[in-house]
Amino acid sequence: MREGSLYALGIAVSRITGLILLPLLTRRLTDSELGVFGLLTSALLLLQFGSGLGLDSAATRWYYESSVQGLRGDVLDADRRRTLSSWVWTTMAVSALLCTVGVLFAQRIAQAFFDGLPSEVRAVQMASLCVPTLAMINVLQHWYRMARRPIPALVIAFGVAASTMALTIIFVGVQRMGAAGVFGAQAAVGGVVMVGGLRQMWPVIGAPSFDSERLRAMLRYALPLLPGVASTLLLGLLTRVLIRAFSNVGEVGDFQVVSMLATVGVLFTAALQQAWEPFALSVTDREAARPLYRTALTGYVAIAGLLTAGLAGGFPFALPILGSGYKDLSLAAVVLCASVLANGAVPILATGPSIVGSGRPALEAVVSGAFVNIAFCVVLVPRYGQLGACWASLFGSLVLATVCWLRSERLWRIGFSGTRSVASVVAALAASATCLAIGMRDGEMLPRIAAVVLILAVSAAGTGFVLIRDDRERALGVV
Repeated sequence: MREGSLYALGIAVSRITGLILLPLLTRRLTDSELGVFGLLTSALLLLQFGSGLGLDSAATRWYYESSVQGLRGDVLDADRRRTLSSWVWTTMAVSALLCTVGVLFAQRIAQAFFDGLPSEVRAVQMASLCVPTLAMINVLQHWYRMARRPIPALVIAFGVAASTMALTIIFVGVQRMGAAGVFGAQAAVGGVVMVGGLRQMWPVIGAPSFDSERLRAMLRYALPLLPGVASTLLLGLLTRVLIRAFSNVGEVGDFQVVSMLATVGVLFTAALQQAWEPFALSVTDREAARPLYRTALTGYVAIAGLLTAGLAGGFPFALPILGSGYKDLSLAAVVLCASVLANGAVPILATGPSIVGSGRPALEAVVSGAFVNIAFCVVLVPRYGQLGACWASLFGSLVLATVCWLRSERLWRIGFSGTRSVASVVAALAASATCLAIGMRDGEMLPRIAAVVLILAVSAAGTGFVLIRDDRERALGVV
């Protein structure tokens, strides 16, 4: 439990870095530069993940499987070296290739997606240099988990976050390097970590080498998992490309700001994803398992609704910190956060399929949600820009959760309460809309803050009532 908390803290630190830097970025980057930053960031995340070919999960499996098979001593070390060496050097080779392509063809990429300005070409080149460095950071963090070394993982997370923030302030805030400065800071920090990481892992990976037999086996295991995991990253990139195609780069910049604000919801759902599946699978043999799962969904929806209402009340007062005009992004930020929170219910909804070992309901749900998201983007973005993309994301997330619910219940019935969940969603929608309307109005700030606080207090009391009632009914065997 302690190890899991430390790893979760490291993930939270890395995610919150962008949120802390957001006021600097909105004040030092133009709308166009923010758009370039948003598109390249989304592409970079996809390339970083793709460069690993999904081998992270395969390496973890083979790493532990060697000891399960009874290997010991030097034989165990040699077998693990085959796994680690094939994984690390394959990742480095693929990421280096992607980096080279990005640097060499930066001019063409900038002309295809942007205006081809020299500053945009530099941003593409700097982002390309980040591919191998970020891939190595990811490798290093996975290796720490495999070796059960949470403290070094946490130290690296804090070190990378602090160094990246410091260099970004220098490159962007002082030297005014624009979007290229953001990626330059990441590349510089990542380069140091890459050198240090390879040096630290050298005893277990050795000189560049590949065990073809082991690598083929790992790829057969990993590649089928790649599309499902990459779909979210690909959808994020495609959304930004559609905004660029149907609107302009400035709208992409606004969408990037909103996406970074949605980190608040991501942190909440990431914590759930880390903790839920191990806990849920550990109690499957208990008589109260199904009532417990039902209570978990009801509680999650109620708490997520309260969080959405809180963000709706807080964003109109907080976003002016980013600069003049950003207050108007409050609605889009609330909608996108609601989309993230709707996605966060999927681990609970997919509990049944997880128990029986089927990933089909989740895959069908992801495909359905992505299709709806893209369809609404095509319809809404030309008229509403990045706000349309946020609504499309929410509609897609709701479809994803609904399909996952229906398909999962058919495979392994839990009996989730649809009535209570829908009632919580409606209540959260009403509270969020009211808080947002009050916050966006002109007038004295203190009365508006007082009104928002009163609404949130009533919502919190209602959420507490739902949780207490559901817990009592579960204890009495009613649910």
